Amino acid sequence: MSYSGNVTSTTTVPPSGTAPRTVIVQVPASYVTTTAGYTGTVKTTTTVSPSGTRPGTVIVQTPLATLNCDPSGYLIQSKSLYRVNITNENTTLVKIGLGDGTRTINAMGYNIADNFLYAAIGTAPTTNLNLIRISADGTSNILGSLNVTYAVNSGDVDGNSQYWATAGGSQWLQVDLMPGSSTYGMTLANGDALYALAYAPQYTATILVRFDRTTHVWTQLTNFGNIAGENAWGAVYASDDGFLYGSREHQRPDLAVPPSGKRHDPRTVLHETRSE
Repeated sequence: MSYSGNVTSTTTVPPSGTAPRTVIVQVPASYVTTTAGYTGTVKTTTTVSPSGTRPGTVIVQTPLATLNCDPSGYLIQSKSLYRVNITNENTTLVKIGLGDGTRTINAMGYNIADNFLYAAIGTAPTTNLNLIRISADGTSNILGSLNVTYAVNSGDVDGNSQYWATAGGSQWLQVDLMPGSSTYGMTLANGDALYALAYAPQYTATILVRFDRTTHVWTQLTNFGNIAGENAWGAVYASDDGFLYGSREHQRPDLAVPPSGKRHDPRTVLHETRSE
């Protein structure tokens, strides 16, 4: 006998003549709990009631683990996430194989509004370029398309939860990352960047530049000249001491740009006083 109630029910039918007494026990259908993929930011539970002999279903959707505003930097290399201690220069592998495991991830930044990392995944126009959200343990969600035909290699999230990314300084895009916004995850604008000053040939000098988010113009601030080794920096971190720290492909921060932006500060080039 099928039962649609939610508590166990026992009914006794007294004996009659030669018919024995009958005890009818009605037990509600069991529930099956499943965990589903989720892109939201709060835990939700949905219950599907049982029907006939079909058990009920409890669907639990758990959000990704958020980051704390800690002093560490985070580095993405291809499809692997690292945590970088800027103070002692130690790096810790968080996870290998982020995203879909095939497309490269670049231009990562931290969003203070929801405590997630965001980046671009893909190598447009060869593959589609998508927004990807990354949690504290390296779990990730691939979100919508960024709707551009070029690959980006540098990016960050500003204090208004706007994600900015650039393709080598020549193109730029802006994505809304404000939680609850009707345009969350959407590319709001993109275009070609303008240059206020001419640049030295690629990799012959390390140059500090600034991008104006209103005029979309790059301005050169300081030319640090030729720093020993190749002048190609794979990541830049902002620290609460006002410094910008740069690291090359070996992951270790070895350039510190002071708040003044001047090269004469003794902490500017870290590897000049530290053994390789």
